[in-house]
Amino acid sequence: MSDADNSAVKNEEVQWECEVTSLQEGKSWTVGDKHNLACRGDYIEKLEAPLKIKVIPPEKKQPEEAAGVKTAPPMEDPNIDYALVILEAKQVDNSSADFVVTSYKPGQYKDVKIKIVDQKNAELNVQAMNWEVTSVITKETQNGFGPTSPLKLAYPWWLWLVMAGAIAFVALLIIGKVLLLNRYRKLMKEVKSHATALGPINQFYKDLRSLKSLYLNNEDKTVNTKEYWEALEYKFELYLIRQFEIPANKWSDQKVMAEIKKNLGSQSSLKLNNQLKRILSEFKKGNKAENIQVEDIQQMEVISQNYVENIKKITERRPV
Repeated sequence: MSDADNSAVKNEEVQWECEVTSLQEGKSWTVGDKHNLACRGDYIEKLEAPLKIKVIPPEKKQPEEAAGVKTAPPMEDPNIDYALVILEAKQVDNSSADFVVTSYKPGQYKDVKIKIVDQKNAELNVQAMNWEVTSVITKETQNGFGPTSPLKLAYPWWLWLVMAGAIAFVALLIIGKVLLLNRYRKLMKEVKSHATALGPINQFYKDLRSLKSLYLNNEDKTVNTKEYWEALEYKFELYLIRQFEIPANKWSDQKVMAEIKKNLGSQSSLKLNNQLKRILSEFKKGNKAENIQVEDIQQMEVISQNYVENIKKITERRPV
């Protein structure tokens, strides 16, 4: 028979044979498993993709009707086509086809006929096939489980990482707060240790007299101006510590000025702030200088006393 004669044969008059080649004999597959379906037969007009499988369920026997009682025909399964589904057409020609198939409907299928249908609804008959598909639901899950502990859902790894990071961040904040609080308490304890019976202002003047007696009233008239300068700076820091109860010797100049401004409140002024800023700045410059004159030290004493006197006026005006 020539090709022209072969092409004249109608597809519905031909019946191919199909076999699940990747399935071992007597074995079944689980819903969703992929298998190879090989089909062979007489020459037909080539089917046009996309292709699908139409399952023809075996005819069911009609139940015997009682006298005078009509019995409704058995209902058809609308999901029967899910018993065998084409996932991929690997090769299709006029006398053979190879497909990748799966099944979404568990069951035992015996002597089930199928049809291969193309996009133009041309149908190709296939001889009856046998296969079995098992469900992913086991007998144990069908019957349920006994009492168990509360269900624990598995979280993605990144969520655990975020939670761990958040916990670590909070822990670091708490530890930081505790360390700062302990450090502050330690500083305040040190501040309290510098308190004297004379009070901050009177103690400062007493310290100035002691420095002059120590460095200026010696017999040989020589003065260690560097040591004198550093001692004067230390006595002024002690005054700030006692007067405002802040660790002025441990904080930066900016923090000291900000805390004193906060302490004075509405009684603070730009003049006072600039005065203190100049004193602290001059002390820093003198510490870096190689040579310091006695006149420079005496000038710093006067500037420091002026600031102390201004603070004294403010504190005396405060209501008791």
